[in-house]
Amino acid sequence: MKTSRYFLLLTSIFFISHSVHGAKIAKVSGKKVYLLLDSPAEASKGSIFEIMDPQGKKKGLVKVMKIKGKRALGQLKGTANKGWSLKLRKAQQVAKSQDKAEEPEEKNDRYENLKQSSPGTFYGVMAGFATNNMTATIDQTGNSTAEVNMTGSGFSGRLLFDHALWTSVWFRGLLGLENFATEGAEDVCGASNDTACDVEISYLSLDLWGRYLFSQGNFRPWVGLGFNLLFPSSKASTAIDEKSITSTSVFAGGGGLDWFFKPDMYIPLQVEYGLYPSSETVKAHYIAFRFGIGIYF
Repeated sequence: MKTSRYFLLLTSIFFISHSVHGAKIAKVSGKKVYLLLDSPAEASKGSIFEIMDPQGKKKGLVKVMKIKGKRALGQLKGTANKGWSLKLRKAQQVAKSQDKAEEPEEKNDRYENLKQSSPGTFYGVMAGFATNNMTATIDQTGNSTAEVNMTGSGFSGRLLFDHALWTSVWFRGLLGLENFATEGAEDVCGASNDTACDVEISYLSLDLWGRYLFSQGNFRPWVGLGFNLLFPSSKASTAIDEKSITSTSVFAGGGGLDWFFKPDMYIPLQVEYGLYPSSETVKAHYIAFRFGIGIYF
């Protein structure tokens, strides 16, 4: 009976001592952790251990980078102290944690591609609102003239085409309709010089812009120069001869912001100042604000 009791006691001590054995932290140096394994076969490169404090609470993770015999070097995430125990994660748990760690990189892959010198082409639409100003010299009876200042506003709609020529230099093309409308308070127009002055023109517009982007992140401010070709589709005016309203061009300067709220989708914001060609009798300019949405293809 005594022999069997001693045997049972020794067996219990063996299993208890074996159970408290296991991988432990031998040294901590910054984010590097030196591990002391129970056996060389306990882990392999890439294995992940959970860090347990003396009270058995999880304090962090260690990913094994190198193994030599029973000693290993790992990368720390969390908190660790010398002597704390380590618990090997199961293969299924490791796979899940690795998948979660890789998900942001996979999501960012396409976004990183957008930062390259030729990320592709963006298509979209833009709407706009402009304030227009025109000064016209009106012929009066008796060989006299009157200068009339006219103001107004108009709306526009455009198809958008954006492409990166280089990392920070982009081309923007816009095609659509532009409404130019102004009116004056003085009744000095018309055949008898007693009609209110106004100008209203609907243009088919092709805008060509060169833009310099200051950033390649989610928010991309820019400045640029534009050259706009305008082809009148309808026109009506008491201030100037309608026959003089023909195709024209506008030089413009402006800036804006491309807000990438998704890796392949953004909101373009644009403010521009345009100057129409002037003559001895007519001068005109506008300030426009445009916004829309663009999608990566």
